[in-house]
Amino acid sequence: MMLRKVIIAVVVVLMIVGGYFLINYIRNERNLINFANIIENDTWDDLTLTIYYMSLFTLTPLPLQIEDVMRIGDRIVVSGEELRAHADLLIQLDNANQAFARRSSRAQARIYYVFEYANRRTFSVVFWDLEPGYMVVNSRMIEHDMAFYDVIIPFLPEYIVQQLRSILKPILIDAMPDKE
Repeated sequence: MMLRKVIIAVVVVLMIVGGYFLINYIRNERNLINFANIIENDTWDDLTLTIYYMSLFTLTPLPLQIEDVMRIGDRIVVSGEELRAHADLLIQLDNANQAFARRSSRAQARIYYVFEYANRRTFSVVFWDLEPGYMVVNSRMIEHDMAFYDVIIPFLPEYIVQQLRSILKPILIDAMPDKE
């Protein structure tokens, strides 16, 4: 009788823990924003992009976290109207490969950007990570995809674009577009 209760308790605990991880996996696998819908419904006023950045070559005694870059880095806020001119880049984000590559380590942040829709954080990207060839998108480490860089290039200062080019060249040779 006692063994039966222990087995039932173990099964219940496993179901609860498994359910928790399944819910988090599903939540992280889906995009929280669909840029094609924003374009189709012409709801640009509800969309903003905030980019936090600092020199990619700044040496620090400890790895910088997102909060550090937000606190000590520079910030650019891009309105939905400004993003409208770059709708094609947003569509690239919808189509970008966001397949989970590996468990994220603590990001060594230098650039962090976040899209907000109707005042809710809906999509975020962090680079530069300690792992070459990877970036963190919506809290998941994925392989580099130029779409995630392309969308912010028009808004970044030229010196940051040049730093990105020099670092990415071995990974994505000359795939980065020119700043318009």
